[in-house]
Amino acid sequence: GCKYCCVRCYKNHSNGSCEKEFVQRSESERARFEQRREVSEEEKANLGETVAQFWQGLDEDYQDGIDEATEAFEQAAFLLEEDRYEQALEALTPEQRGRFEELVRTGKLAVEEWQPWWEFPAGDDEWSSRLSSQATIRGARKASPLVVFSAVEVTSIFCYMARLYNGDWKDTETLVELVNKSPVLSCDERYKDLPSTARSCFQQTGSLTSLRDAAKVFEQRQCALRVFRELAEALAKGKKSTRTRLASKKVEFFATWVEGQSSLELTLLAQKINSETEELQLVTGGLNGEVDVHVP
Repeated sequence: GCKYCCVRCYKNHSNGSCEKEFVQRSESERARFEQRREVSEEEKANLGETVAQFWQGLDEDYQDGIDEATEAFEQAAFLLEEDRYEQALEALTPEQRGRFEELVRTGKLAVEEWQPWWEFPAGDDEWSSRLSSQATIRGARKASPLVVFSAVEVTSIFCYMARLYNGDWKDTETLVELVNKSPVLSCDERYKDLPSTARSCFQQTGSLTSLRDAAKVFEQRQCALRVFRELAEALAKGKKSTRTRLASKKVEFFATWVEGQSSLELTLLAQKINSETEELQLVTGGLNGEVDVHVP
């Protein structure tokens, strides 16, 4: 018989005896090989013959499929390194996508963890320049004192979605999900105080981290402006629907509201959010607030 079993041979022997014999023979030869440091020319030739026999045992279409799949996975891996997860999935067929997601889920193909920009000091970046220019042009508008609670809720939901999607939140489906998750943007909810706002945020996300993120955002005026400007811009460019148009206008209004607040006022707001978050953590009993509970 043949020294090595080919793929077609293996497929035609469903009882697995051919595979078992192949594995036993391979293990035996591997053990002998490891006992010798030098590899003979004959062994090199045998190895080349084995590889050739393997490929001869494959249909040409199957070989082409392997080449295409390899190329697709390489492209997807490159996009993944560039933090472009959605584009990485689009580069694959449905079957390849399932395998790719499995590799990511099991950690064999890692997605680099996204670092929220609001955790760093606002600097002389593109967004800082744009926001400074816009703030000078637009000016401030008077608003109801209750607007602050709506702004906090939207900020918390934004931070939650940004973390959930590893910073890649601007596609249409994710924006729709964000709007639907925010009672302010989807149902015109109006909160009367900060405690009710915090409870609603926690009920929507199951996470206190999003509230802590919101507090972090309001610690820096530029960060608060960026949340609303960037979100409004994404909603305006996304799928045109009545809900997203209204949401975009609301978010723009929140940006204008931020412009009318002093840095001190926003810093005090951040402190209040943190205090409310600590109170909520005591109620939920969670160590990190990442628990699935319904607060009263």
